[in-house]
Amino acid sequence: MSDRWSFPATIAEDDVDVEFRILRTWKAFTDIFADAKRVKTVTYCDSPQLVLRILDHDEVDIDSLEVVVGDRNAEQYRQKLTNHVDEAYRMKELIEDGRLSIYTLDSSRSILHTKLYRIVNHDGSHTLVIGSANLSKQAWGNTKQTNTVAVFHTDGTTDVDEAFAEMYDVQKEDYTAEFMADLIDELEALDTSEEEKERVSAWVDGRVGDHDEVTELNKKATEELDNVEMEVHALTDDPETADSTVAFVDDPDEADEVLEERISLSTTGFDDGTGAFEGLKSYDNTTIKDNVIRTTTRAYTQYLQEEYGIPKMWFSEDDGTLLLDGPSRRHSLMADELPDDPARIDRALADLEAYFETVEKHGDSNDYEAVKAHMFEALIWFFWAPFANKYASRFREASLTLDDALPFLYIYGESNAGKGTFTEFALSLISHSVVSEPADADEVGVPQVRGLKKVDSAFPLVVDDVTKQQIDQQLDGPLRNYWKNWPGDVQYPALAFISNNKRPNKWFRNRAKILHFDVFFEGTFKSRHEVGDVIDQQNPLYEWFTHLLGSRDIELRESNDTLYDARQVFLELYDRAGREVPEYFPRRPADEHYDTAKGKWHRAHDRGQLEFNEYDGNLIAVFNEDMKYDVKAYGRSLPTRMRADVHGLEIEIKHVENFAEWFGDDPVGVIPDHESPDIETPDASDAGIVSRIRGSLFG
Repeated sequence: MSDRWSFPATIAEDDVDVEFRILRTWKAFTDIFADAKRVKTVTYCDSPQLVLRILDHDEVDIDSLEVVVGDRNAEQYRQKLTNHVDEAYRMKELIEDGRLSIYTLDSSRSILHTKLYRIVNHDGSHTLVIGSANLSKQAWGNTKQTNTVAVFHTDGTTDVDEAFAEMYDVQKEDYTAEFMADLIDELEALDTSEEEKERVSAWVDGRVGDHDEVTELNKKATEELDNVEMEVHALTDDPETADSTVAFVDDPDEADEVLEERISLSTTGFDDGTGAFEGLKSYDNTTIKDNVIRTTTRAYTQYLQEEYGIPKMWFSEDDGTLLLDGPSRRHSLMADELPDDPARIDRALADLEAYFETVEKHGDSNDYEAVKAHMFEALIWFFWAPFANKYASRFREASLTLDDALPFLYIYGESNAGKGTFTEFALSLISHSVVSEPADADEVGVPQVRGLKKVDSAFPLVVDDVTKQQIDQQLDGPLRNYWKNWPGDVQYPALAFISNNKRPNKWFRNRAKILHFDVFFEGTFKSRHEVGDVIDQQNPLYEWFTHLLGSRDIELRESNDTLYDARQVFLELYDRAGREVPEYFPRRPADEHYDTAKGKWHRAHDRGQLEFNEYDGNLIAVFNEDMKYDVKAYGRSLPTRMRADVHGLEIEIKHVENFAEWFGDDPVGVIPDHESPDIETPDASDAGIVSRIRGSLFG
């Protein structure tokens, strides 16, 4: 009786040759790869040595191999290389040459039982395999396995190919992390192959824990700082309760009092612990010798800000207080309790609103309320950002994808839209003015973004004047999966970007809160002076905010609003102050409720630059020739849930219900009446506009 059954088939109008096979031996399994050029697989693969034999042409002759290991996390797979330094180094070479990629399980899932193979053959044909067979010679030999597989032979363009690609990508992206990636990043900084092999040897033997040496030392520094006994300064708006009066200065040399407490970091057991902090040597009162780094809290703080652009911020191990070390003193950014006098909270909120009111006093906009809502939304993000790692911990427990749940911030607008001034305002509020300026985009590249993960600081990094091209092309790699390999015991800074450009590509929009400062500030001497006075006020509101947010349990909700708790804290502060909540306060995400792109679409339709058609159940937005350079921008402005694709002068919208809910109507009657979404009833002030829109659409 045969072990193979072959027959031609037609799947979704594609011709596909299908086989069912019973595999009784390792050779019967490897015969499937006889003409393989490139292979991608999800499989149990307990042996890194087998992967090397395959690529070194011992058993199967292929050019490149990508393995999603379904039964091992990174540490378990590394242990398989113990005492095999040469093999680990060979794997590193193959990865760098682009011939090998290995992905191991991250902590969000215990096992992947899938056995799936995508094979591109030397003649250009594709072989797709799914079944029970593992890429593990040891398993075949020890247990005399018999496996059954389904094999599809295609030209690479069929729906079956697309389905296999999607099955593969979903499991790779959702449940795994790239093996050896951090090690290879470290090796790039070394000068000789001997140094590389020494580092690989340490990694193979697990001598540096779970992190690279820079991360380990910064983690130790956090512990040392937390144990230092020193005076902590907190803001108060009440002179009667103040222990002292201080002035904050940018230059520590001008300060009357500076941090001089010393910390010591042992580098025993590290291959190059002193080299990891080489740049610290140039700071006062710092010595690095005899496997010990000795420095002051002041020098270490200055080093971090110069090297990475952010100060050290952390939650105290003792009582959970949010602390920040500035160049001249330590700051507590979390109050022990709220003030008894509601008038103090009222004053702090009034000072906050005074900033937002500058939009109408000194700016020019088509929608002042939307601009203020977007600004308030951005401020809520800044207030929440130091808590991002606490949310990461809770979300990981729930097996959520962190990169989807922890948003970047992206603020865009014209050059005089007040973005830089707002950034100064927000950074000053959350740092006692220790930080008031963002990092310059020209100084932030891939190494800098990756380096941020090693600082162990909760303070957010803000990158100013970034371009859409920098995000889409230069920073694409480290940003796409920024949180994916988060280890849980190291703080990653949240990231914000300020830009004059419009929205970046879809992948970034799916991971970011996109806010539009659609306003123009004249920038007179008087307006700058008034805005400066608002920013310079020392406002203790953030300490009360963190006290309330830190005491809340992080719950999973029906909405995807990560900032929900932060909104509720602001509303609680307004309630305690007995102060009316401004109309522009974003009770829901401002980027959804006050969507400036919606007005742009309505205006284009009103001007006759856009019309709607229906095709095959989808909505087609057709722009006239004068708009040919703007169509892509209109496509990017749509929320991703609408599944929009740009084709020349047309934008095809596949999720018509979402568009109708967003736009305010079903423009061409694609949705049956009984399926129409609930459309928000417009405010009376908007009734005339909506009436004209509907009239222009339906006559």
